[in-house]
Amino acid sequence: MLVRTPIGIRTKVEWCYLLGEFGVKVAGCERTICALPEKLGYSTITSQALPFYTGNIDYVEEIETPDCELVARVSEYRGALVRVFLDGEDKGVIAFDPFRLNLGRVKAGRHKLVFRLFGNRFNAFGALHNTDVNERWVGPQIWRTSGDKWCYEYRLRDMGITASPVVEMYE
Repeated sequence: MLVRTPIGIRTKVEWCYLLGEFGVKVAGCERTICALPEKLGYSTITSQALPFYTGNIDYVEEIETPDCELVARVSEYRGALVRVFLDGEDKGVIAFDPFRLNLGRVKAGRHKLVFRLFGNRFNAFGALHNTDVNERWVGPQIWRTSGDKWCYEYRLRDMGITASPVVEMYE
């Protein structure tokens, strides 16, 4: 699909979205629609066919435990925060150092752990062609870069749980 629109000094181009159940591969300034990944790994989703996705992501794990105390640790993630659910019960948030959450005592058996990463909107609404990595001020001019501060390639930011969560069991 190709969308054409005139662009000039007084022209404002708004965002244009193609929505659906598909993934996208990005290589430089090339974009290709592809199948959605069947399962996400613990790394950035931008290289897993979801470069422009900005919503929340549930990572689901099944664990087997003895009678014990559980502690979850999510040491590396790129997003706003991680909320943890154990067997459907909201156990709290991991957002600050030391990135650990006490999940309480559990009985022996199988348990379902869900790590919900809350995304951010940069890869959908950010200044994706601005090359100035030191720019901290965000306002209208950040999308109107030119010269060495602009490129055709996408400047995406990593997003996702980028290292496997660790579950510690204390008897």
